[in-house]
Amino acid sequence: MAPAETQPPAETPPVVPRPTPEPQRNGLGLAAFVVGVVALFIAAVPYFLVLAALPAVIGLVFGIVALRMPNRQRAFAIAGIAVSSVAVLFCALYLVVLPVFWAAGTEDALPPSPVQGVGPTLSGGDGAPGSLGTRERPVPIGTTVRVDSAAGTVDWEVMLGPPLLDADDVLAAYSQSTPPPPEGFQYAMVPVTVVYVGSETGTPWADLAFDFVSAAGIGHSSTDSFAVAPQPLSDLNRLAPGAGGTGNVVVAVPSADIENGTWVVSTMLGDQYFFSAQ
Repeated sequence: MAPAETQPPAETPPVVPRPTPEPQRNGLGLAAFVVGVVALFIAAVPYFLVLAALPAVIGLVFGIVALRMPNRQRAFAIAGIAVSSVAVLFCALYLVVLPVFWAAGTEDALPPSPVQGVGPTLSGGDGAPGSLGTRERPVPIGTTVRVDSAAGTVDWEVMLGPPLLDADDVLAAYSQSTPPPPEGFQYAMVPVTVVYVGSETGTPWADLAFDFVSAAGIGHSSTDSFAVAPQPLSDLNRLAPGAGGTGNVVVAVPSADIENGTWVVSTMLGDQYFFSAQ
């Protein structure tokens, strides 16, 4: 009996690996990076840092979602998570540190100071012509005035200290971000001492306005320029009754005949109180 013929094993076709697809663009990751950068820029601006919280959180969420998307580029998603996290950290530190400084400032605040030279009935800009505290008869530097609010209540005691009418060099040396004053102008800086005497709480930079009226009768506000002053009054936050502090206010004023100008302190819709230039 003839032996059975054996069949050779069938050849197995080689396995060809499928090509790995290239990662696609990640639009959400790019959006996370852009929103995170915007949040970081906002966080770098004083007094606006808290506004960075919302875009920072949005950028962080976008970045996490974009990172989990399959077959998508991850570089922008990772970068978006990084910058958004830094912005969130800045906001968190601001919210933690600010109350600590506010509490310390309230504890160390100045006690209410007595009115010097004028009483609570000092007339403002709406008083009779020639009244003390008007432009025609400004009160001297160093006088404490009690400033009326729009409701007619006395909320603040304010005193202006000896001003520096030419503060250009001081401000330039303090901060390189301070732009030079416009041609024909110079920076004038005055120390302001405030005490809140109202019944609730007060914020000096929000409740009070500080201006300088030139000899020609033109008003110039402290909000007209971006000058950065050492120890600015804007560093004083909310004050409890009886609390106070001192800070500098800077106004860009005309150089001509500056000594015959006047400082002005006022509240929104309240009276104006004029101080001599120096």
